[in-house]
Parts: sequence; structure tokens; C-alpha cells
Amino acid sequence: MGCEQFSGRAKVLKELIEHHADEEEMEMFPRAKNPLSREDLNLLGKQLEARK
Repeated sequence: MGCEQFSGRAKVLKELIEHHADEEEMEMFPRAKNPLSREDLNLLGKQLEARK
């Protein structure tokens, strides 16, 4: 692989990573800040225990 080809691929990878990070910060993290209710946590705990 030549230097120019590597440089082009590295640039594309950088852009993909930046886009993913922006998406996490703008969409995923704000939703994750809203904690689950006590009822939802209990249900989740029961589901996890059942999978064990």
C-alpha cells in the first residue's frame, strides 16, 4: 500500500470516528442521562438473573 493510499484511508477513518463520537455526544449520551425508574431497574435485574 502506498503512502497516498494509506493517507487517504486514514483520513476516511478519522472522519468516521469523529462522526461516531459526535453522534454519541449529541444523541446517545443525553438519553443515557435519564435514569431508569425503580420498577424498570427491578425488571432489568430479574431479566439478568433469569439469564444466569
